[in-house]
This record gives sequence, C-alpha cells and structure tokens, in this order.
Amino acid sequence: FGLPFETKGSFIEALEWLMQHKIDNLAAHQLFLLKGMELYRKSEREKFGLKTMFRPVSCFYGIIDGEFVCENEEVVVSSNDFSFDDFMTVRKISLLFYLVNACGYFKKAINFLIDEHHSIVPLFEKMMNPEPLHKDFAGIVKDFVQMAKSELFQTHFELSRKLKSDFRDNGNEVLRPARLNVFFSSQFIYGKKCFGEVLKSLIDIGGDKQIILNDLINISENEWADIKNPESGKTLIVSAETLKYLKLSIENGYKTYHYKMLPSSDQVLKLIKYNEQYKKDEDS
Repeated sequence: FGLPFETKGSFIEALEWLMQHKIDNLAAHQLFLLKGMELYRKSEREKFGLKTMFRPVSCFYGIIDGEFVCENEEVVVSSNDFSFDDFMTVRKISLLFYLVNACGYFKKAINFLIDEHHSIVPLFEKMMNPEPLHKDFAGIVKDFVQMAKSELFQTHFELSRKLKSDFRDNGNEVLRPARLNVFFSSQFIYGKKCFGEVLKSLIDIGGDKQIILNDLINISENEWADIKNPESGKTLIVSAETLKYLKLSIENGYKTYHYKMLPSSDQVLKLIKYNEQYKKDEDS
C-alpha cells in the first residue's frame, strides 16, 4: 500500500479479490523507499505528493567502531491519493490479513463466509473499529494503533536518538523487536479469545448455515494446541452439516457428532522442546 495512484478503496478492492479467490499465501505490506529507486527521487515525491516517516528495522542497531548506528524503513504514510488516516486503516486491516492468512487463525470460518459470498475486507475493517461493548477486542485494537503510531518518526535522526536511548537504558543490549503483526496475532490466538465473539456480532446468515458458521467459529477458537500442555486434546460437539462442509465422513445418521482435535506426535515433540528452551520466558 502506498504506490502512486493507489487509494484506500482501490487497495481494499484488490485485497478482497484475492480473498474471494482463496489465494493461500497473502499479505499486505506498506511501501517504503530505498535510495536508488525511482520513487526516492525528489521530483517523484513531489509529483505524487509522497509523505514519509521513519520506523526501525527489527533489531538492526547497536555500537559499531564506537558509534551508534541503526537501520530504518522510510515508509510512505500519505500521498495525493490517500491520507494518513487511510494509511492507518490499511495498517489495521493488514494485521487481520496476517492473523488469518499467515497464521491460519479462523481460516475455516472465513473460507465459509467466502463460499457464502460475503465480503471479507469490509468485515475486517468493521472488526478493527469495534463497538465499545467488545472491551477485550477494542483494547487490543487500541494498543495496536498506539504502537503502530509510536514506531513512526519524522526523521531518521529522531528515530536514531530514540533507539540509542532505549539501547543505553537496556544496558547496551538490543531490545526484543516489536514485530507488531506477530505480537498482536499472538494476543488474539493465546490471549483474550474475543475474535469469534466480534465476528458473530457482525454476521447473521440464519438457518442451518448459521449453525455451520457457529461450529466453525467454535472450532477456530479451540483448534490451537495448548503450548504448556501439548499432549492434551479438545473435543467439541458439531453438527452433521458442519462435518459435511469440512468433507469429513459420517458413518451414521446422527445430527451431532463429537469432533476431537489432537496434536500430532511431531507437533507434541516440537512443543516439548519449545517448553524446555523457553520455560523461564513466559512472554515468548
């Protein structure tokens, strides 16, 4: 997002087209400028009204030959065709794109809505502007917006000064990188599980299809393995129609079935090793 002539509306339309076609590997990123590229030139910036801000690049900073140095991304945050508010709207939508498409969270429920011809990106936009009654979800969104804005600086000098101060305050050690999409996706998945509640409040398709959607939301909320107890499984009660939608076999004529989810032996082993490595680091 941020290329010349791109508007918030046109970018959202492109994302929606990709979602409706169920592209597997999908992410939304912000345009940043590099020295040597055509859009970096002053004439091009003026032509398209490109306004930029600077943000840190992960953990690439420290002392080299006695001097503090850091890398940055010069991010396009507005242009002749979109505002900073548009930039932040797309930034918020990008978080849910990462959550659903990269992490696979609620992918079953979202794919069902696509099959039922529902628009997804406008739904994401509504979710990222939640009603006050969804306190947990609204709290995560508020924190995300605050951190996304706080990582932006007017100049590279301001960014460098802030990183240098943080570096010194941390005993000349590099702080853990923000990685906002990763961090906040983990909040949705393993923190306060409020994604399904908000989704249900915005979608009402009625009848048997509503039963399938509710089952898929329930599955999506519970299908992630328990990190601290990797060998434990979860059993849900789902409708026969849901199993048919998931293309799972039904051996008799019952209306509901037990749906049991267990991690594979390889997954269990990985999580056991993970717990051994990070047992003293709850935040990881």
